Amino acid sequence: MPLSLANFDQQLAAALLKKGQDYYKKGAVRELEQNDKGVWQAFVDGTESYEVEVELNGQTITAHRCDCPVADPVCKHQVAVFYALRGEGSSSETTSEAPKKRGRKPTKSHTLAAEKAPKKPKDPFEEILSKLTDAELREFIRQYARKNKDIKANLTLRFADRLEGTGKAYYQKLLKEAARMHSDRHGFIDYRNARQYARHVDALLERATTLLGDQNYTGVYEIAQAVLEEVAKAIGQMDDSDGGAGGALEQALMLIEQVYRQSDSQELKNLVFDYLMKESQEDRYEGPGFGDVILDRLAVLCEYPDQEAAYEQLLNSLLAKARVKPESTARGIRFFYPPTSSLSDEWNWSEQKLLQRKIKLYLHRGRTAEARQLLESNIHLRSFREQLLDELIKEKEFARAKAIVNEKLTPEPHPATKGKANRNPGMSEWERLRQQSQWYGWLLKIAVAEQDTAAIREYALWLFRESGYAQLEYYRQFKNSHAVAERASVAADLISECEQNKNPVKAPFAGLGTAIFPHSLARLYVEEQQWEKLMVLVEKQGGLQEVLEFEKILKKHFPERLLQVYSKKVDRFAEINVDAGSYQLIAEVLQQMTQLPGGDELVAERLTDYRARYARRKRMMEELAKVKV
Repeated sequence: MPLSLANFDQQLAAALLKKGQDYYKKGAVRELEQNDKGVWQAFVDGTESYEVEVELNGQTITAHRCDCPVADPVCKHQVAVFYALRGEGSSSETTSEAPKKRGRKPTKSHTLAAEKAPKKPKDPFEEILSKLTDAELREFIRQYARKNKDIKANLTLRFADRLEGTGKAYYQKLLKEAARMHSDRHGFIDYRNARQYARHVDALLERATTLLGDQNYTGVYEIAQAVLEEVAKAIGQMDDSDGGAGGALEQALMLIEQVYRQSDSQELKNLVFDYLMKESQEDRYEGPGFGDVILDRLAVLCEYPDQEAAYEQLLNSLLAKARVKPESTARGIRFFYPPTSSLSDEWNWSEQKLLQRKIKLYLHRGRTAEARQLLESNIHLRSFREQLLDELIKEKEFARAKAIVNEKLTPEPHPATKGKANRNPGMSEWERLRQQSQWYGWLLKIAVAEQDTAAIREYALWLFRESGYAQLEYYRQFKNSHAVAERASVAADLISECEQNKNPVKAPFAGLGTAIFPHSLARLYVEEQQWEKLMVLVEKQGGLQEVLEFEKILKKHFPERLLQVYSKKVDRFAEINVDAGSYQLIAEVLQQMTQLPGGDELVAERLTDYRARYARRKRMMEELAKVKV
C-alpha cells in the first residue's frame, strides 16, 4: 500500500516515526520548497545535511528519496519531511489528525495546540529576496561569485541548459570543475556527492536534448563528447551506486547516435564514426566497461563502405590479440572448466563477443551468406549454435536444424535412455539433464514450426515431466496438441500422474507448513480450475505463505473455510517465528482476515490470545496494535 500524508504514521514502524518526528520538532527540516517539476525538496540536518525529495499525487506519496547512506526504503529524514509537509508532529495527540486545510475537522487537542503555538516569524531572507530588484540581485551574485569560485561553478552548472553554443572545451571545463567541487581531498566522490555531480551532468544533457530538437547537431555533439570523456574519467574515482554517472554515459552515447542517424551531412557522420572508433579503444572506458558498449553500437552505425571496412579491420585486429592466450591462463581456466563441460568451449569471452559483433555487422550490411558462414564455423560455441538454429528455423531448413541438435544429443539420443549409466564421467547428472532439456526445447521449437503433432507431444511431455511438472508452458503445448474433445481426459491423466509423483518431505524449519508444498500440483489445479482439490491441498500441506499465494482464488470460492485455514496457519507461524518481518506479516494477515465473513470476531479472539501468550515480544505487540477490528 502506498504511503500517504494522511496516515503514514499508521503505516510505518513506531521507532522510525519517533526518530523522524524528533527531527521535525527540533527544526532539522529546512528549505522545504516545491521545484518547477512539482517535486518537494528539503534539507534535513543530521550527522550531515541530507537532501530529501518527495513526490505527491494529492495526498498520496508516489515517490520519496534521500541521499543518506541508509539502505531502508524509508529513513528518518524522509519521515521528518513527511511531517513537515503535513504540518504536524508537535504532539502525540495530533499526529494522527490531518491539518485543517485537507478539509477534516480538527480535534480539540489539535485546535488548542494551534491556539497556543506562537506565530511563525517572517523569514528575513525571503523578505529581502522579495524586495530586491533584478539588477540588484544580479550585481550581488556577480560580486559574490568573484570571491567564491564554487558559487560561480554551481550556478553555471545548475543553469547549463540556458547556455548558447560555447564549444566542447568549455563543457569539459565545466565538468572538470563539477568533479573538483564534489571530490574530497583525495579526489574521491562519495555516494552523496556523486548524486549531486550527476545532477550537474544531467543539466548539460538536458541542454543537448533541447539542441537536438532544434536540429543543432554540432551543439549536441560537443556536449555529448564532453560528457562521455569527462564522466568516464570521473567514474573511476566515484561511488556510483546510484547509477547516475553510468546513466549519463549511456545518454551521451545515445545523443551521439542520434546525431549520426538524423544528420544529413556525410561529413558529420564520418566525424562521429571516426570519433566513436577512437573512443572505443580508449583506456578511460576500461573501468566502467563502456568501450565494449561503444564497439557494439558501431556495428549498426556503418552506413558507408569505408566505415564498414574500417570497423571490420578493427575487429580483425582485436580478434588477433584476443586469440593470443597466455598458456598459464588457458591451463587455469581449463582446470576449472574441463573439456566435458558446456563452458569449456566458451571460456574466451572476448573472442566470442568480437565474433558476434562481426556477425551483427554482416547482417546490418546485408552480407547474410558471410554471417551464416561465420555462425557455421563457430558452431562449437553455444551462443552461435542457438543463433544459427534460429536462422535455420526462420528459413525452414528443419533437417539441418535437427541434425545439429541430434549431434549434441548423441551421448543421450533419446528420452528412453534416461536411467542408464552416465556416459560422460566429466559431467554431473544435473548438468547433463540441463543440457538435454535445452536441446529438447530446440526440438520442440522445430516441431512447432513444422507442425509435427507427434513430435510436439513427445518433446512437450518429456520437458514437462523433466521440469518436475512445473513448466505449464509445456503442459499447455502437450494438452492443446490433442483434439478439444480429448483435452479433459489428457489433463486428468497428467494431474493424476503428478499427484502420484508428489513426495512431501517434512520441513524442519520456518513454520510455513508441515511439508514442502507441491506447487506444481497446485498450479495444475488452478490451470484446470479444480478449486476443491486446491483448497484441500492448501489445508493439508500448505503453510501461511501458500494461503497468501492462493488467497484471491480461495476467498472467492471458500471464504468460510479460508478463514479457519488462516487462523490455524497464522497460529503456527506466530508460535515459531520471532523476527520483526514475521510480526509484520502476522499483523497483515490478521487485517486481511477481517475482510472475510466472521473475520472481525475471530481476529479479536486471536489478538487477545496473542497479547496474553506473547506479551514479552514487544515488537510483536507494536505490530498487533496496528490491526483494526
